[in-house]
Amino acid sequence: LLSDLADKIQPIDLKTHDRVVFNANEETPILICAHGEVKLKNEAQEVAVLKKEDVFGDLFIDGEVPRITEAVA
Repeated sequence: LLSDLADKIQPIDLKTHDRVVFNANEETPILICAHGEVKLKNEAQEVAVLKKEDVFGDLFIDGEVPRITEAVA
């Protein structure tokens, strides 16, 4: 499982106010915040805020994982 995950990791460096847009029709990605803070949104609604060393995704959340459409640094 871990080796499968490692093959799919795509590091992204974001500067303040940079954003990454996700397709709402696809599976929720697994996100790991290495530095700073990232706001996760579904349309205009803030779903979560990740801080250094926080993770987000179906492997890390009990229950239903909220859909996200963008991540904003």
